[in-house]
Amino acid sequence: MKKLKSEQEYINALNRIDELLQLTGDDVPPDDPNMVELLEISDLVYYYESIHYPMGKEEHERLGLEYKP
Repeated sequence: MKKLKSEQEYINALNRIDELLQLTGDDVPPDDPNMVELLEISDLVYYYESIHYPMGKEEHERLGLEYKP
């Protein structure tokens, strides 16, 4: 899997996610090309954000998420 290397690539990925969300839904099969792309880009964004925009314990608690340091 490739990585997002810049803030611009990150912004482009977020924009692409917005586009793909318009093309997918609960009724779209997981092997649909748009759904596959959406999941792949979402993983890239998640990884990028975990490095460049990490959430601390307080943010996790506020969102009701488990905190794993």
